Amino acid sequence: MLDGDIEAQQPWIEEPQSLLEQLLSGLVAIERDYPQSVSHAPVATLPDPLAVMAVAKCSWCGIAVEANDGFRAYEPAGERRAVFCRLEHAVPWGLQGAHWDPGAEPSQLDGNYRCSVCDVELDDVRIDLIRHRGEHRIADHFCGVDHLTSWAKSGGRWR
Repeated sequence: MLDGDIEAQQPWIEEPQSLLEQLLSGLVAIERDYPQSVSHAPVATLPDPLAVMAVAKCSWCGIAVEANDGFRAYEPAGERRAVFCRLEHAVPWGLQGAHWDPGAEPSQLDGNYRCSVCDVELDDVRIDLIRHRGEHRIADHFCGVDHLTSWAKSGGRWR
């Protein structure tokens, strides 16, 4: 079935008014704090919105990455970022086209930017890879995705 196709056998399509009434009755029950009349989980069990925002998805495998774990790659010039649950995931990500998400870089970097592969001094046109380990942040910088990929492929800091 294509995205634009709709099957008429779906109950929510045959009776849209009934669906709307069910949704509205659930919302009224939640608003008035009547959990016994709602058929889904009570509001108290919903996740904390701030906690959900702190969790990102790995740009390669899609697994949730907590705020104090994993690796974050930033491209300051383009205000783009990528998140990795493991350093190894930066390799296929880089080899298959480096798909970025929008996101600004954190401002706590020291300003001394040299490529971790070729030791060239860098300006705003660079990639910063920040290892999140608990409260600690360990930054490495690269000329481009190709140097980030080769560095990660060779084991990163532990080569």
